Amino acid sequence: MMKAGDFNWAEFWNGKSRQRTDFEATGRSVMDVVGFLYLVRECVRALELKPTDRLLDIGCGSGIVTLALAPHVASIHASDFSVGMVERARKNLVDVDNVTLSVGSISATGLADGAFDKVLCYSVIQYLADEAALNGALAEVRRVLKPGGRAFLAANPDLARQTAYLAVIDDNPNPDARALNHSLIGKTLWLTPQRAAELAEAAGFGATASNVHPRIWQTFYMYDLTLRRKT
Repeated sequence: MMKAGDFNWAEFWNGKSRQRTDFEATGRSVMDVVGFLYLVRECVRALELKPTDRLLDIGCGSGIVTLALAPHVASIHASDFSVGMVERARKNLVDVDNVTLSVGSISATGLADGAFDKVLCYSVIQYLADEAALNGALAEVRRVLKPGGRAFLAANPDLARQTAYLAVIDDNPNPDARALNHSLIGKTLWLTPQRAAELAEAAGFGATASNVHPRIWQTFYMYDLTLRRKT
């Protein structure tokens, strides 16, 4: 079991990228197909996706959300900070002609100013170190968005509901799994929806926080943040 002292998120997700299924690889092993379809539906709805949109999918994981969203937009650039995940996504998206891929992070995309109409970050900001890192990430999202563009920062852990999450993980009969999950909490950024929205507003966005859809498994402890870049 990996120790917290030498923990590294990119290394963690490189390991996950070798899991048997794409749901397992992206940390959604308890999600059913209906829940996944609702996840895709929520992305389309919150981002107000259009056939002319250029979408940036930051933290694309194995590419299954990218694959589901590709028919809704003109193009998608998908990125992840895990090399293993990008390679798995590349295989899953091999014949999808409106998707490009790269290694990159929400803090340093390496992409041009105002290049995208919409940005998706699904379960991404929780892997930032602190509020200062989130401020940098928000600035980067704003930079790559065109004025008036939308961003969906989905599935973020709510500090006010951390106790509910702990109760669920403590029900796991596997002691190693319980210990690992406890160590991951200490490496994960937990913010209330109100605080996350405040930081987004200060970064130049209009921000709306909402509950994760009840058909999506993270609903009991996570929230979504929908942003619009102010001009």
